[in-house]
Amino acid sequence: MWTRLRQAYGLRRNIESIYKRPSSREVSVDGLRALSMFWVMATHVCLALSVFVDYASFRRLVDTLPPALSWIWHGEKSLDTFFVISGYLIGGLLLGEHKKTGKLRLGRFYGRRYLRLTPAYVAAVLIVLATRAEPATKSAYAWANLLYVNNFLTCDKMFMDWTWTLAVEEQFYLVLPIFLLTLLFRTKHKLELMLALFASYSSSTPTSRRPRSRITSSATIPVSPASTSKASTTTSTRATGPS
Repeated sequence: MWTRLRQAYGLRRNIESIYKRPSSREVSVDGLRALSMFWVMATHVCLALSVFVDYASFRRLVDTLPPALSWIWHGEKSLDTFFVISGYLIGGLLLGEHKKTGKLRLGRFYGRRYLRLTPAYVAAVLIVLATRAEPATKSAYAWANLLYVNNFLTCDKMFMDWTWTLAVEEQFYLVLPIFLLTLLFRTKHKLELMLALFASYSSSTPTSRRPRSRITSSATIPVSPASTSKASTTTSTRATGPS
């Protein structure tokens, strides 16, 4: 176990993984992931301009941006892509295990998912706490990050609010195996079940009531000079529910 942990967090191995793609990886998925990462970076770079220029200039940039470049302000769509990729990869692993063995080893699955992220996440949380980079009102809720429930807090209490996506990921890992075992694997009408779930979601969230995206709402594009300093941190903050 300790040997595997050293290998997992070894400096040389992780550096090599940046430019050496394992043969087991899917090229199309890696390409989609790279494009999504570029999208996130482009959105945040543009939003960061609001910190360095006056509000009128930034607002003019937003209003006069050519339609062909309007995608820059919709970086939240890239988060949807990351969630879909996670569902595809993790779901594929679970479906493959069940097809091969006829069961799912939930303890092993949950343990691996938790350990894959948590050690590095704990280190980041401790660094932020030690440097007091977050206000005390938020630091008091750091425990919610380690339990991956911080996305249920309001923005004024969410410690390291840009990590809400990690909470959504872990909650997905928690729910997916339960869904597969209690519903999908127990019915012969799998396609009908999935269509019913999509239909129920669509009917319960009409377009007129769906929350505006963080990128195009006033919470992301500052509406006053006083709020420009917060632009770079609100882009990753959860609005209402996972994408």
